[in-house]
Amino acid sequence: MFSTQEPVPGSWYVNRTGKLMKVRLMLYRGRRRRALLIEYLEGQCQIVGIDDWYRLQLHRRDAVLENRRQGL
Repeated sequence: MFSTQEPVPGSWYVNRTGKLMKVRLMLYRGRRRRALLIEYLEGQCQIVGIDDWYRLQLHRRDAVLENRRQGL
């Protein structure tokens, strides 16, 4: 059900436990993405390495809401 999602700054994501987080910015070294600054709904911020991001099993919030509207 959950899949690997590309990080998009300004987009909200929901994890397996229903916790919402927003990608605030992406950190680069040269042309490579290295880390992301994410902000949880409660306001807590955290830096997450790009490899760890792909292990989080997230859904973009917009996709989750659209699936609920369609009854999926």
